[in-house]
Amino acid sequence: MYFKSGNGKYWSILFFAAVAGFLAGILENATVAFICLPSKKENNGIVVTFLINEIFWTTQQYSVPLLNMTKMKTLANTKTGDILKYVILFLLLPFIFFRFWIGYERMMKGYLVDDKISSLHGFAFGTIAISDLICTLSILYYINKIADTSFNSYTISQQVKKSSYTILICVDVVEFFLSIFDIFANIGIAEDVIPASVATPFQCLMSNFILILAIDALLFKYSITESTYDETTDNESFSVDQKNSALIGASRGLNPRVANLKLAPHIICSIEKTNVINDSDEIEKCYSNEKLRVRNETV
Repeated sequence: MYFKSGNGKYWSILFFAAVAGFLAGILENATVAFICLPSKKENNGIVVTFLINEIFWTTQQYSVPLLNMTKMKTLANTKTGDILKYVILFLLLPFIFFRFWIGYERMMKGYLVDDKISSLHGFAFGTIAISDLICTLSILYYINKIADTSFNSYTISQQVKKSSYTILICVDVVEFFLSIFDIFANIGIAEDVIPASVATPFQCLMSNFILILAIDALLFKYSITESTYDETTDNESFSVDQKNSALIGASRGLNPRVANLKLAPHIICSIEKTNVINDSDEIEKCYSNEKLRVRNETV
């Protein structure tokens, strides 16, 4: 999907997260297979690879907030986007702390799971849940704001509503419940009420978030391309190649306000002709001039 769909920032994060998850799974399972050999039965030494493996798990798991931050930054203004970016990056620090604490416990004990390790997972997932919740609320706010000022009846924001709203909310719900179940089922507070096994379905879903987000992004891109083609049949003055170029650029992180302008009928402002590719004011100026020209031609 990466090589066929694009190489923008969003797809690069997806690619490296997938690679990190693949390496983490290989290293973890290879280590378990090695230490479970009959010849290693009495060997209770430290297992360094469990600690090293946390580098890959950290990269893979925290990529979800980073992906949502990338979406959010294309919607927010520069100042707000920078503030939210620093908040998300700050929350990476406690996540790294909990992940490497998990790695240390595994390294010293020589196995993967016990009550303490599971509760640490809960705190780590809770950190991700907070980060994703911040991104989700920001994205929902800015998408609705953009939809209110859209120049076209069929915009990128409408496509986002169809898919990403559901995905964003599902990700937050899964991470929240996984955190709660892992913490309360393993620290003795509600272990009789909440069995540890209840977290397993949520863990399975979280393990596949990268694949889910990649498919969602792929469907989003091709849905936009298809809608652009359909729109062109009703508006021959606006070229398919020009619109697809703008839409693909938007899927790689351009300001959706710019992309929405590219979708407006009769508007032929080219993103490539602007000095700053995300300069919405410059694009809007071009839009106003072109709109005036079209109005004069039709009078």
